Amino acid sequence: EGLALKPGSFDDALASARASGRNVRAALLDVDLRDVGAPVLRHVLPEKADSVPTVLLLQVESVTNVAAETPRLLRMVLTDGHSECIAVEHERLPGIDADTLRGTKVQILPRARVVAGHVLCTPDTFRVLGGHVPGLADEHARIIAARREWEAKPILTRFSPGGQDASTEEHAADEDLALVSELAFTPSGGNPRAPPKFRIDGAGRQ
Repeated sequence: EGLALKPGSFDDALASARASGRNVRAALLDVDLRDVGAPVLRHVLPEKADSVPTVLLLQVESVTNVAAETPRLLRMVLTDGHSECIAVEHERLPGIDADTLRGTKVQILPRARVVAGHVLCTPDTFRVLGGHVPGLADEHARIIAARREWEAKPILTRFSPGGQDASTEEHAADEDLALVSELAFTPSGGNPRAPPKFRIDGAGRQ
């Protein structure tokens, strides 16, 4: 399924699955790729890649909706356990949203386009496999709860005295937002759609 593991990691997962009575696939989805994953992104997605050449099984680090209005636009940070890539929701993806927990496993299929280092994902090239990494998921669930509490506050109390947004989870890096906004989002066989409008942070930057 595109999962690349360090030597010996599969045998460890197999032994663990047998001891717990679980199937191997479920056990592998619940492991932290930072502990068992082999480095594949640097080889599969070189700097000038224009498409994904093979199946990749990666782990969610973060999912952010960078569109201020509908339709949504998800920006996903994915990792093989060693390095990261940025994936962008090119067409609406089922099974994933801004509350998807860290550690969730996803699969990127061949032929996914790569533009300016961003993997453009569609339902034909992106699948959510699931999984639950206890430490990562629990920590992320607390972050989501804190974010929802922050969102429930009156808008004028959300910012620090210096004018900076008090929440870092709600915004991607400025340079990434600027880059995504410049991409030509053109679904296969369809007409180009206008880039989404982005949130403006507390300092007045897009």
